[in-house]
Amino acid sequence: MGIEKQYDSGDTAKKYSEASIENLEKDAGRRFIYEQISALSRTSRLLDVGCGGGIDLSAYSKMGFTNLAGIDSSRKFVDEAKETLKDTAELKEGTFECIPYEDGSFDVVTSRFALHYSKDIKKSLKEVARVLKSGGKFIAIVSNPVADAEEQKDTDGNITITLFNGKVTITFPQHSLDEYFSEEFLNDFTLETKYEYCGNEQDRAVSGLPNALAISAKRK
Repeated sequence: MGIEKQYDSGDTAKKYSEASIENLEKDAGRRFIYEQISALSRTSRLLDVGCGGGIDLSAYSKMGFTNLAGIDSSRKFVDEAKETLKDTAELKEGTFECIPYEDGSFDVVTSRFALHYSKDIKKSLKEVARVLKSGGKFIAIVSNPVADAEEQKDTDGNITITLFNGKVTITFPQHSLDEYFSEEFLNDFTLETKYEYCGNEQDRAVSGLPNALAISAKRK
């Protein structure tokens, strides 16, 4: 099973969702995203990429956002999100590298710990730029590539780490900061916030380095 479908293996999706709910109040990344979108119009059309079981979309709905959509590469996560959200969000299978929406469809794109699963970060960020309206916001949390560089990668260029005290094991490509903040990205976006922190979702403590990176950017 490929990286994009690893959450469909066994009970991985279920374990991840349960652990995420237990960790909600301690999740600095979620606080960052929620604070970033709190000032936005509640009629903004918002897409959550890598929406998982719908935890964040549910929070956005409770904040008053009424035009919500989410995509995830995992069929199990999409089914769980549909059960959680009922009719409050449009949900589809999809990935960062091929977002199933028309150009300029959204005012906001959010994502929490999903972008780093993409093999081609530049292509993924081009897709975000494509579906955002001019002036739209992109807000994301990713595994920190500086910390990831300390991990041993396999022959395919992937690293494997554990989450939530060993409850979940994940694999994703090892990326560099240059992939996230490429010339193409800076041509499409104005970087507004870059925030590194030590999140408690990942189990590792890599040489004392922050293991997560938060980004907010405005579509030019």
